[in-house]
Order: sequence, then C-alpha cells, then structure tokens
Amino acid sequence: MLDNGAYPADGTRLVVTVTDGGYQSSGEPQTRAVEKGYATEFTEGDAAGLFAVNAEGRIWIQNIKVTAEKNDDGTVTWDVQGQTLMHTPETKYFLYYPFQNDAHNKVDVYAETAEDFFKPLIDEWKPKEDQSRYADYTASDLMVAKGVVETVDKEAHSVAVNFTMKHCMALAVIEMPGTLYHITSYNSKTTKCDFYFLDGVEAQFEGNDQPYRPEDHPVGEGSADYHYRLRYIVRPDKGYTQNGEYMDKADEVVHNYEVAICADDLKAGCYTLCKVDGGLKEVEGDYHYLEIVRIGDLFCPTANLSDWYLVPHEVEELADDDEPSGIVFQTDKRRFGSAETDFFGGREAMHRLVVSVKKAESAIWSNNQNETGLADCTTLEDCYNNISGFYNHTYIKENYNGFDNFPAFKAADEHGKTCPIPIGNKTTGWYLPAAGQVWDIYQNLGDCQQMAETEWQTSQVDIADEHDFRQVNLLTTLNKWMEKIPSEGKDEFSYGYHRTSSEYNTNKSAHYVLSSNYITFMTSDKTLDNHIVRPVLAF
Repeated sequence: MLDNGAYPADGTRLVVTVTDGGYQSSGEPQTRAVEKGYATEFTEGDAAGLFAVNAEGRIWIQNIKVTAEKNDDGTVTWDVQGQTLMHTPETKYFLYYPFQNDAHNKVDVYAETAEDFFKPLIDEWKPKEDQSRYADYTASDLMVAKGVVETVDKEAHSVAVNFTMKHCMALAVIEMPGTLYHITSYNSKTTKCDFYFLDGVEAQFEGNDQPYRPEDHPVGEGSADYHYRLRYIVRPDKGYTQNGEYMDKADEVVHNYEVAICADDLKAGCYTLCKVDGGLKEVEGDYHYLEIVRIGDLFCPTANLSDWYLVPHEVEELADDDEPSGIVFQTDKRRFGSAETDFFGGREAMHRLVVSVKKAESAIWSNNQNETGLADCTTLEDCYNNISGFYNHTYIKENYNGFDNFPAFKAADEHGKTCPIPIGNKTTGWYLPAAGQVWDIYQNLGDCQQMAETEWQTSQVDIADEHDFRQVNLLTTLNKWMEKIPSEGKDEFSYGYHRTSSEYNTNKSAHYVLSSNYITFMTSDKTLDNHIVRPVLAF
C-alpha cells in the first residue's frame, strides 16, 4: 500500500458478492421482517452495473457489467471482467440491477446513498407491461445498493465488496382463490401420509399488464407465501389496476374480478397483498373425507368390496392392503358422458372416470358387420365428442340381448372377474370406452399436448386417414402412474391395436393404435383380429 492509502498502479482486483434483501410488507408487521419468498435468487447470466467513485466525485468505474457465473457447487460468483481500480478507503461502490447499456450518466456522483446516487435512473424507470415471463419480471425489478468493503487483501491486491440490494419499485401481489391441502391420511384415516398440494384456479387477465406466477417452487407448508401468488412490479408513485376472470371448478361459473391499489398504498421496496374473493385457504385432513379426486389417483376397492377409496399419487409406496384396479383419468365434469351421469342421478353425484390398470381379454368388435344404430364416429371431432362409452355399452346390451355377438363389449363387461371393483351401484361397472374417453386418457395421463388443442378437437380429418398424435415417451408417461403397483397387479400400457365402443360405419369400428411416441385413431374391421381391450368405469 502506498503512503496515500492507494494500491500500486497495476490496480486492485474486485471480488463482488450480491444478495437481494427482499420485499418488506407494506401492511401489518409479518412473522418475518423481510419476505424472503419474494427475494430474487440470482442465477447464471444475471448482470448488474457497477460504479466506483473516489472522494472527489470522480468516477473510477463507470457502468461496468458484472455477470453472475455458476460454480460447480451451485453457488454464484460475480465476474467483474478483470476490472481493476485504484482503491482507497474513501472509495464508494454502487451497484444496480438489471444492467442497462445506457446507464452511464444516470447517476449523481456526489450522493452518499444508493437511492440518491441512482436517482436519475430510478426516476425514469419503466417496468414492463407484460411480466408473465420470469425474464421480463426480473427485468422490471430495479434494485440498487451501496457496497460494503468486507476485506482488503494487501498481498493479493484484492478488495471484497458486498452489495445487499434494495428494491426501488413496489410489488403488487395478487392471491387468487384456491385451497392448500395438507393430507395426513387416506382410506378413511386407515393409512397415514404427509404431503401438500394446491388446488387453484387459472386466471385470465385483461389488457397488456400481465403478472408473473412462479411455478418452480415446491408445494409445502407456507407455500402460499410465494407459490400461489401472482406478482407484478409497479412504480411506487403509480396506482395499479388488474382486471380478469377465473372459473370456479366447483360450480363452473366464470367470476370477474378487479384488483385496484392506489399509489398511497404502494411503497418502494414493499409488497402489497390483495386477495381475490378471499384468496387461498388452508385445509388439513383425510383424502377420502375431504372428497378429493384428481387425475392420476389410484382407484381401489375396499377389502370387502363394499366401497372404494383413492390412493393419492403423491404417496411414496402403497400400503399392504392397497390393491388398485384403476387410475383416475378424467375430472372435468364437462367431459362426463350423459349415460354415466344419468346412472348416478346427475353430474354432481358422479365423481370421476377411471381406466383399468389391467387389460381384458383381446377380442373382435362384433361377430357381424351389421349397422348397430350407434352414431357414426368418422372424424377426429366425432371421436373427441363421443364421450359416453356407457351409453354404447347399455345400448348394445339392451338392443341385442346382451353381448354374445359383441366380444369386445363382453370382455369389458366381465373384466371385474380379474380386476375386482365395488359391488352394487358404487360404479357403473367396467365397460368398453368410447373414442372420446380414449382421447381423454391419452391427453390427461399421457400428457399428449396435441390432443389438448382445439384445432384437433374440432378437426374434420377422417380417422381413416390415420392422423398421428405424437408425444415423446408416451408409454413411459402413461406407465409412470402405475409405477407403485407390483407387476402382478397391472398390465402396463404397451404397443398395440386397441378397441373402442365407437362405431365408424356398418363394416368398421373406431379404433386406435398406441406406440411409444404416438397414438393414432383409425378404423378397424369389426369382425377381424382380436385387439386389446382396456376397460373404463365411472364412479
């Protein structure tokens, strides 16, 4: 070190660390002084702008980009791109985020605080309108800090400077209606478990002001603090209004809402929480008693076949007495067939739809090629809309005195002999699925994205043209739902031609082939070839 306190002319290397101090609540005091759930966790590629000013107000470092680089252990190191300077004890360091190429002159070199130093930059800062993408959300979140010199290594000619960032904008936090469930048991409290899940609504927003919703946080105790809250960065001197709508899953009614926060309720570095229609509630209890049914749950009969219960797909392993017979594949009441809902006395009385974990005996569709009277299912749109396999099942049974001439229907009807289900009217019993129910199985359990597109759900493409719905690892995705079931208790989804209860014309039925990466609807001669039968039921 020289007599004037500076380092030699070859300069001093900077070692920079950056942390986000988070947003404080603008309302009542919280259990945590700082809401870390809204703090930014800097990741590889993030960039900030660095300034250094000497005691005379001379800028030694002007808007140098400092970039976050990922280390082998997952931590982040900030690279100052080899920048060196003449450090003295009076040197002041200032940092802002995110980096801007044109920020060179948007500072007050004589200021003592970060807020005053970057006041010109803060005054003209404009958050993005559409913040739905994380990159645009963070790009709107202006933060500044004055550096604190932690250590000076004279031998290494290095100075370690720490920056604890302060948010210059305000944060509007919108909590939509929903429920955070803490499940402690299933099968009417006979089997213990411990997990959380969120059941919420999907909101649609008007205008260009689109908030950000985090998706990458685990669901657990306290997860409402960050997982189920929409965020929007806003200037603290401006009010914030958000209009939108959401559909209540229980009553299928679309609700309109408005969130309005006046400027007086917004503060720089603080978040303001608004709850839409009560926001998120938390419920704890037994999965069965709470009457929860979700796609992927395993459907099990009780030991005496008097009733059913569901095994939530989050459980790590099955209990000894869990013997699943099916997987829930549809929960959307709008996709329940008319005959299925009539069986239970209405749509509200019906729970959901289940596909068997086992195959029935392979069979032909019918013994002859006569017109049955069932609706022709000729296009992809017809297939999508043909959702009442139980109607097809009942129609054939009543009009043809049973299933003797319809082997595939009969195989499905008798499936309970090898795959037991509750007796009585707890379920419809097993039946051959309609084409639309097959569609739902592979869209929901197979995560086949194309099948969710309106373009294909309304397509007039004839199934005789054999259009492929492609999805990478389709079979793997399907069989993932059954991974906890022992091999003797299941027949995994596999390549092959499969029957549906839907009719194409007098000679042919609607049919599909399943492969590792695609499903194809097509036609099949009713009387030729024994093809796979995988039954479904409603409960």
